[in-house]
Amino acid sequence: MRRVFDHPYHVVRYDLLGNMLDELAQCVHFDLARACQREAARIWPNDEVAVQHGIRVMVKIKGQEQL
Repeated sequence: MRRVFDHPYHVVRYDLLGNMLDELAQCVHFDLARACQREAARIWPNDEVAVQHGIRVMVKIKGQEQL
């Protein structure tokens, strides 16, 4: 059974050691998740911010650099 806010794409922030710090957003659409990711990377330029689909990492960036 799905939870009320259980969307397929998650925007997650990681520290330099790869530990998850925070789940920043959940989105239904990939493009919206990417926009949230870019804004989060602007706010936290020293942390890695990833868009995940379930446990799969779709895109990971740090600042303006795609990893």
